[in-house]
Amino acid sequence: MRQTDRLLPQDLAACLWLLGLALLAGENGRRN
Repeated sequence: MRQTDRLLPQDLAACLWLLGLALLAGENGRRN
């Protein structure tokens, strides 16, 4: 259970981080 508890947050953080980068890249591409 501990391993799954540790892996879940990491996956969520990675997904959110990637989504954030995608959004920033999209905004920068549109502005530029």
